[in-house]
Amino acid sequence: MSIHAAALQSQPSPSMTDSSGCDITKPAPIERGLDAQLNAFRLEWRAVARYMITLSKDGDWNDTTTVAEWLPYNEAVRFKDKLNADLLVKRGGVRRWADASHNIVLHTPAVTKGNKASVGDLLLHEQVVPHDDFNLSGTYVVRQFLVPALVTAVGPGGRITAYRDRDGEHIQTPQKPHVVSLSAIDVQGVLAHIAANEVERGHWASEFTGPKAIEGILVRHQRIQAPVYPVGEVR
Repeated sequence: MSIHAAALQSQPSPSMTDSSGCDITKPAPIERGLDAQLNAFRLEWRAVARYMITLSKDGDWNDTTTVAEWLPYNEAVRFKDKLNADLLVKRGGVRRWADASHNIVLHTPAVTKGNKASVGDLLLHEQVVPHDDFNLSGTYVVRQFLVPALVTAVGPGGRITAYRDRDGEHIQTPQKPHVVSLSAIDVQGVLAHIAANEVERGHWASEFTGPKAIEGILVRHQRIQAPVYPVGEVR
């Protein structure tokens, strides 16, 4: 080997640096580990999440109609693209602003506000507790959050009269209740999921700022139905 060839072979490959001067030519091992972890989370989510496809009204993206339901993510994306391609052909290949279009939307179990349920439903009821011992002329700082519970008894008209949460059984009317039907989710699975999180992260894991905050857990335990496509649609 010539001296020139050996010199070329020994030279390190050019590196790239970011704005702070760090070498970003190759990701650090911890970054590769995070990428793998995020990908695992993504695959886990897509295994349980289901999507519907909506069609927006021409000229009004907020006015939508559901055309397909309960599709896995990859199938929802594929079918949405197919439907939009068909629409474009019908419009002669011309795109206009606010054209009708198909989009995918996450299926989420319905959360109903109000004190009406069936035994076995999931209840989210409000608790208000002092944030700490701060007290200024009788003024306290409080925390408000929703706590999950199991509906254990109902009265006339389905009014909740008893429920069981992390603190035990309560024979009373819940405060500011929200309800998720047993027919939509595996309630015991949801409660077990939250209890496991509470063991790992403390009481904060079973306190939710609102129905939206528990949505991811509800999706993971919803009762998945068979895919529904438009009548006559070739898949």
